[in-house]
Parts: sequence; C-alpha cells; structure tokens
Amino acid sequence: MPAEAQERWRRVRVLWAAFKALLRAPWIRLEALWGLVERRLAFLGSYGDLAALLLGAGASVLALAHSAEFPDRKAWNSDAPLVVAQIAVMALFLVTQSANTILRRRGRRNRRLEDACREVAGLIDEECPELPLRYVGVRIWSVGGPFFARHLRRKASFFLSGDRGQSGIRWTKGKGVLGAAWEQRREVIHDIAAIRDRARDEQGFEALPPEDKMQLSHKEFLSMRQYEVVYASPLYSRAQTSSDPAVRGVIAVDILEAGHFDELRAAVGHPRFASIIGVCESALKP
Repeated sequence: MPAEAQERWRRVRVLWAAFKALLRAPWIRLEALWGLVERRLAFLGSYGDLAALLLGAGASVLALAHSAEFPDRKAWNSDAPLVVAQIAVMALFLVTQSANTILRRRGRRNRRLEDACREVAGLIDEECPELPLRYVGVRIWSVGGPFFARHLRRKASFFLSGDRGQSGIRWTKGKGVLGAAWEQRREVIHDIAAIRDRARDEQGFEALPPEDKMQLSHKEFLSMRQYEVVYASPLYSRAQTSSDPAVRGVIAVDILEAGHFDELRAAVGHPRFASIIGVCESALKP
C-alpha cells in the first residue's frame, strides 16, 4: 500500500476512534441511569402479577360499565373521564403483562446461569481439595452495549464470602483476563499473585509485557489486589452454525488465595467443565 494511502487510512482510524470516544461517555452515564431503573423494576417485579390482576379486574369493571352505559350515556362520551380512564387502565394492563413476560423469561435464563455457576464451584471444590470454597468466585458475563461502547455485563455469580470487593473496572474487549478471553477467543488464565510480585510499584508495572498488563492502568491493577488467580473462557453464540460464531459472553473464575494456579488450571480442563460451558452458551441470549 502506498505511503499516502496508509496515511489516509491512519487518519480514518483516528477519526473513527475519536467518534466512538465522543459517543461513549454519555452512553456510559445513560447506561448507569438505566441500570438504576432496572434495579427498581426488579424490586417491583415481585408485585407484577398482583398489579396485572388488579389492572385486569379494573379493565373488566370499566368494560362492563361501558357496555351497560353506567351511570349514564353521557359518562361514556369520547372525551369523558371514564373513557380516558378505561383506555389508560387497558394500556397499563398490556404494559404490565408484557413486562411480566419479559421478566419471567429473563428470570428463567438467569436461574440457569446461576445453576451453572454453582456447578462450576462444586466442580472446583471436588477437584481442588486444598482450596477452601470461600475463596472461589464464579461469574458469568454477557457482551452488551452499542458498537461504540461494547463491554461485559455480569449476569450471574456464585461466591460464599459476602465481603468480596468489586474492582469497579468496566471490562471491555482486551482489558483484563476477561477482556483478553473475549478478544483472543480462547481460555486465558493468569497468576495475578506472580504478576504482582514483579510489579511492586508503578514503574515495575509499566515494565511488564503487554500480555501481563492486559490493557490495565496501574490504578486499575491495584484495584484487583484481592484476586490471586483469574481464569476466563469465552462463551459463543449458538444462533450461528458458522465456524466463527460471535462471542456472546465470558465465564470467569477467580481465587482469593495464592498458590492454586495449577489446581485451577487442571480443574477447568475437566470434561464436566466443558458441558457446563455448553449450558451457559445455550442460556445466554443469542
């Protein structure tokens, strides 16, 4: 390719990256707001069936009153309050029923993923007898977001310890062990404790090879201080039959106690683990 064409292509890539970065910041704020709304809806979801029942009863009562022209015919003119109320109740009833259907479907899918997390933890407990289960965490993530802000969203998890700190890192393609598994489309396992021994300060961290830095900043690396070993494997879409299916998510296992790298690597090579991967892939939304 001529030098002029290479320079033109480089400029296009720079502009494209700048365009995506411009869209990314407001999207992240909007997504955080939507996450708050989703948590509120999840809290109210337990009352969804009751709300649908009450709205359905209200819609039926208003329909009977309308057909009987109760209390009188004028009360059911096109612009009368009772007509507006009937339309509003019917609309709310349909919205509530649709929301209940979506929440039930999502709940069934998430329960399958939660079961898979527990099965992975059980497998590790059997295969790693020297590793206390309270130091094991299993998480399943799905790929989400628009083209300019693709990242991993946690869908299910298992851990016995209730005080496990969160890194707060937004896992994007190539970032961290999870992002590396997503980008490289293969299993990735890192002995974080060994990397930490070679990066005792910022200068030592910057001297690490790229595969050990994993696109993390020194500050982000420090936020992972509770993790000693991290494993991740991509989950592929089963909606495609091609030889190059899309990565739909990642399953990750983290260990909070040093010295179990080889044990974990052996455990995830067990045939049962491969079958659990299949369950996760079938449960993730295509």
